Amino acid sequence: MLKRMVSTYKNTLDVISAPNSLHFLPSVPPEIVRDLIHALQLKYRYVILDLPHLWTHWVSTAIGSSDHIVLVGQLWLKSVTHCSRLLNAWKDLGYHQKHTVMVIN
Repeated sequence: MLKRMVSTYKNTLDVISAPNSLHFLPSVPPEIVRDLIHALQLKYRYVILDLPHLWTHWVSTAIGSSDHIVLVGQLWLKSVTHCSRLLNAWKDLGYHQKHTVMVIN
């Protein structure tokens, strides 16, 4: 399954691309995301996930399966407020704060 999903870029980077149309975000069972991340971790030394800016069960599962979290925000009030709410929610859910970094773009 992974061979069909992964595209190689310059023989150094393998990527699973987003769907062509981003108007529809499919409902993905959290177990599938957990199993996919586990399969990727067995094959690759590093697995980097670029997650959407919305809260779903599968996004929560992906974050909970992560060793390190980089939260990227913009330098404007709405973005900083959103990041603050996410950090507080993650703390309440028990995500490791020492493995979370916030980057202002």
